[in-house]
Amino acid sequence: MTDQSNGPIAGSVEALKASAGDGPSVAGDGSHLTAALIAQKLRDSGIDCEIVRPVPIDAAVVRRDRVVIVLAVASLTALAWGTWAAWR
Repeated sequence: MTDQSNGPIAGSVEALKASAGDGPSVAGDGSHLTAALIAQKLRDSGIDCEIVRPVPIDAAVVRRDRVVIVLAVASLTALAWGTWAAWR
């Protein structure tokens, strides 16, 4: 009988420890290794993927993105109300 206590990715852990990155990520010790295992399985199945590290962004970029999202939601809401009123 096989040992099921290590989970479905336990056999792949040793193979990817050397290529799992230069250290643990901010989220936890095993998260980068888990991401590497998932990425490897996706690559094996023919799906291109890449692991990226989040970097801090400028506050101006966040404000600009908020403005764009608010304008998009407002425009879609106005369009939906206009379409609904036309059908009535």
